[in-house]
Amino acid sequence: DEQVAVYSPQQQQEFFRVVSARECVEMEPALAAQEADLSGGIHWPTDKTVCPLAFSRELATSLSSGDLELRLAEQVHGLELDGGHVVVKTSTGEFETGAVVVAAGAQTGQLLRRWRISDLPPI
Repeated sequence: DEQVAVYSPQQQQEFFRVVSARECVEMEPALAAQEADLSGGIHWPTDKTVCPLAFSRELATSLSSGDLELRLAEQVHGLELDGGHVVVKTSTGEFETGAVVVAAGAQTGQLLRRWRISDLPPI
């Protein structure tokens, strides 16, 4: 009820609808074993998701065709800013680069603070 109260009736009709436990299972059959434990759900028809593995594979394919080096199966132990470059410390050594993408989700800020890098703008 709290989620519903945030939106006006018109917004509710446009953005989402409250569904029963049965409807949840019809939309997502993987929930069938938990149907008895479900109260229901909120269906957001305009909400989109992607398969992370398929996205990552396509992204890697796209990026590797350019002037970029993908370093797989390496643990990053730290980053250091060195003038206009970044020194990346990994499980296989160090390298210097002009740009780094840190894709650690909600933990990105915490990770950068641990490496004493906190003044970079998020992208």
